[in-house]
Amino acid sequence: MAGYLARATSLTSHSENSLSTKPTVQAVDPRANAVQQQRRALGDLGNTNNVVANRAPAVRQNGIPTHSAFNTSSLTSNTNETSSTTSTDFGGFDVDAQDFNNPEAVSEYVNDIYNHFKETEVARTAKYGYMTHQSDINEKMRAILVDWLVEVHLKFRLMPETMYLTINLIDRFLERKIVVRQKLQLVGVTAMLLASKYEEIYAPEVRDFVYITDKAYTKEQILMMEATMLNALEFKVTVPTTFVFVNRYLKVAGESDTNARISLLATYLVERCLQEYKMLTYPPSKIAAAAVNIALRTLRGTNAWDTKMERYSSYKQSDLTDAVRDIQSFLDAQPNSNLRAVHKKYSQEKFGQVALLPIANL
Repeated sequence: MAGYLARATSLTSHSENSLSTKPTVQAVDPRANAVQQQRRALGDLGNTNNVVANRAPAVRQNGIPTHSAFNTSSLTSNTNETSSTTSTDFGGFDVDAQDFNNPEAVSEYVNDIYNHFKETEVARTAKYGYMTHQSDINEKMRAILVDWLVEVHLKFRLMPETMYLTINLIDRFLERKIVVRQKLQLVGVTAMLLASKYEEIYAPEVRDFVYITDKAYTKEQILMMEATMLNALEFKVTVPTTFVFVNRYLKVAGESDTNARISLLATYLVERCLQEYKMLTYPPSKIAAAAVNIALRTLRGTNAWDTKMERYSSYKQSDLTDAVRDIQSFLDAQPNSNLRAVHKKYSQEKFGQVALLPIANL
């Protein structure tokens, strides 16, 4: 097998040839073998008629739900009556108010969940500078690998969460283990296999990753690397990625529609950040806030980052200056960059061609 460095420079062009002939990964539903099943969200609760609708939402202090406000006597009260007792902030704005009666939104706990994400994000993210401990690979090789994995992810039609978790696993593994360049692509496909098992309903099989690497690695090598990676990470694969934060901030901005241009632009920016090793300088929440900040200022105007965005993200405009400028710098250099997968993806019409938009600068 040729050295990975020699192969890495041609990964993008090579992947287009191999990906174009890649047979579609099909999932067979045992309940209906003759019917091709569409992807759907795990735990989709289409019928909520039997959900108890008269439980009172938790009382909120400054817009944040408190568990102590819940008591069993509220089970017999009327939701419409109790909702008026909810405290509000910023002139009555509460981003979760509309979801009080939606059990999937867990509005009573959502702020606690995101507070926990903020507390653990640094510990579950690789630190910038880890590449100095690697003797045979560098950040350029990492960027080429991520660029190729974006194409693989798109070809396999995987969930967005899978891509973000894949890169998190790669960085954390490289932070802990020395890897030679011939094995870097093996680390990449193994991380995507693990992330797919965690996030997907129907994950690609090991043989699919053998094929996508043009049989550079065997099934046994991938399975062995899977065990090595899980042990190195101590099986800690539940992590708060940039994706969970960007979704939260977009909801606060009133952009729940994932096909809206602001949502697509913010998603393009955070996905582009995955390729940049330097962005490990910032925690995931700050990268997400910077991306949403740019998207809002580009499509809504310079004052779009208002008080409610500051409150829910905990970042003021001044706090985001460095991250925003770093994003702007590699976007400005995009025409001369060899990292084209994300830009090409978001230049397509189905992604709103947001990669072609002129970005508002600070």
